[in-house]
Amino acid sequence: NYKKNMITKEKIKQFEEDVSLGKPIDIDNYLEKGEDYSNKISRMSLSLSNTIGKYVKKTLINIFKKVNKLIE
Repeated sequence: NYKKNMITKEKIKQFEEDVSLGKPIDIDNYLEKGEDYSNKISRMSLSLSNTIGKYVKKTLINIFKKVNKLIE
């Protein structure tokens, strides 16, 4: 991902030329495009991780609400 977001010297020169010519600027025109290495397993893992994180967050919020009520 680091290489994907690197701006090369050529792209910097192109950016400077576009600015001096008054062309509309879009950052996507100057970033290097990387390959997408995701597959079904990595997408499923990410989805599962996000779902687990969502429920853990809800559970912790509820626990702290109950603890807060006990303290008051």
